[in-house]
Amino acid sequence: MNKSIYIEVPESLSKRQSVYLWLLRNVTHNHLNGNRVADILMENRAVWHSFWFGCETQYNAFGALLRDLDFPEGYAGDCLMIAVKSSNMQLAEDMLSGFRATEIDWEDERHGLGDGMRILRVFWG
Repeated sequence: MNKSIYIEVPESLSKRQSVYLWLLRNVTHNHLNGNRVADILMENRAVWHSFWFGCETQYNAFGALLRDLDFPEGYAGDCLMIAVKSSNMQLAEDMLSGFRATEIDWEDERHGLGDGMRILRVFWG
């Protein structure tokens, strides 16, 4: 059976980011309400540069190639990685109040994003 989905691409996002946003909107897992988190991200679009969403066990490197989209029904994503300019770190932390996350950490700078960029890791366990 061939299923088609339509993913709207907001002007402020790349196609890949729009796919991650769509995945996020369609996940409810533990305390993660994906639709609410996606709304908060879009309301605060000026705060972050890009994000990656998936399962913690799938994470190999930020910015990895888009995973196969043939996810099983009820796909349980639990990890969000947000690339943020260092100057926006406090604004990013303020944005997280509605996320209801289990863990929030700033990753170290070894991911090669360049000067002035940090990764904020958000996890729902």
